[in-house]
Amino acid sequence: MKLSTILELLEDSKENLTDEIIDSVLKSENDVEYDVGFHLGVKTVIQNEQVKEAVGSLSYLIGEKEEKHYSEWYGVENPNDIPTEELEEHAYRSIRILVDIFGA
Repeated sequence: MKLSTILELLEDSKENLTDEIIDSVLKSENDVEYDVGFHLGVKTVIQNEQVKEAVGSLSYLIGEKEEKHYSEWYGVENPNDIPTEELEEHAYRSIRILVDIFGA
């Protein structure tokens, strides 16, 4: 299946799925709950893609500036070479954590 087809299916699912519908079906005692699980999964994928795009934008817009500030503040040559978990508290560290989690 082509990526464009998958994205179209995800968008269609997103248009028809609301939190109210999910809550209503999850509270019911019928046999269609597996459908909600599927759609809830699709919604999560869509939301994760939106978060990934947002993190990518933030990283692009302020990441370089924060990396430079981190470098000056902590007196390190290239903060990008430091593993995220070893970075000191700083906005640059927060950006790196988000990028690590969401793969922006």
